[in-house]
Amino acid sequence: MQELQLVSVGDVLIGGTTKPVNIIALNENGTPCKYILKLFTKKQILQGISVAKEIISSELAKQFNLICPDYGVINFEHSEINNLYGKERLYSLDEGYKFCSKFIGQSVIFTPLVTKSFLNDYDYANIFAFDFFVYNIDRGGVRKKPNLLINDSDLILIDHELTFSFIDSDKKVDYESYLRNYPYQHHILIKYLKSSRQKKHLFDEFLEMLKVLNLSSLNSTFDGLERLQIPHYEREKFINYFMWAKQNVTIFERYLKGMIQ
Repeated sequence: MQELQLVSVGDVLIGGTTKPVNIIALNENGTPCKYILKLFTKKQILQGISVAKEIISSELAKQFNLICPDYGVINFEHSEINNLYGKERLYSLDEGYKFCSKFIGQSVIFTPLVTKSFLNDYDYANIFAFDFFVYNIDRGGVRKKPNLLINDSDLILIDHELTFSFIDSDKKVDYESYLRNYPYQHHILIKYLKSSRQKKHLFDEFLEMLKVLNLSSLNSTFDGLERLQIPHYEREKFINYFMWAKQNVTIFERYLKGMIQ
């Protein structure tokens, strides 16, 4: 988890509930790069640990060979963005570390109109299965936001603040009950998977990667969250779910295959 240093602030991007901003920041090597800065409110951080969920999901995506933009976290005085927002918006913003995604050039928002022939059913399947695993309700969803970029060769995943909605419960969680109620009908990729002619083995790659998910490597992620005092729920709540998932791959297989019939 790299800490960035602000160089300059650009414009507010059109769209997006977090009203993201283009910035230039120095990465951990001291190289200036363009990032997309997401500005979560105090309420979003308190109720949804949005920055932590972005980070955890980005790290998990790497283990499933999925592509997310390189990311970093940054903190600075809000006086740097006084000219971008009104007083009410500025007051609502969380004052801790903020999540930044490295800007991906030559990419566009995913829509059926820009789907490339190089993509295959397994590309879609792994992303869909990953979203099911992290309980992402925002790749499609009721707001129909794709939260996917596409370039000449890849699909790129963005925006994961609306994941793991069940992790904040203080009670013992019935993980399978949440999976059973995952709103897959609204996922941006469901229609592609339903039309696939190779459903039998579509999720094999994802399921194999789930079996060997490296939980030890996630400890450094949680260590970083604690070091920077980025709000997050106890790591045990996440790790317990991940351990359960590794031990119950057949449950994931059953639901994933059932959703695309």
